[in-house]
Amino acid sequence: MREDESENCTLTFDGVQEPPHNYTWQDVMRHSNACEMLARQAALKEAGPDWPTYFAKHRARLMNEAGQLIARTPGLARWRLRSDGEQKVS
Repeated sequence: MREDESENCTLTFDGVQEPPHNYTWQDVMRHSNACEMLARQAALKEAGPDWPTYFAKHRARLMNEAGQLIARTPGLARWRLRSDGEQKVS
């Protein structure tokens, strides 16, 4: 080790499990919950009473379709993820 590499690391794990305290995290959680709700509704519509099994098998596709539905439907705009600089739709 050279003389100029004598820095001590002060990294701690306090608060690592805490979510960030900003609105981006809330937007992500709102979008995720909306996608899951729409995906579960689609699974119920497609599989009937056996929807939990169907949802487990096709979760990725159903969630992707739900995200696309939110992105293109004006009535679901409040659950979209915002990019930087966009105004929040209420």
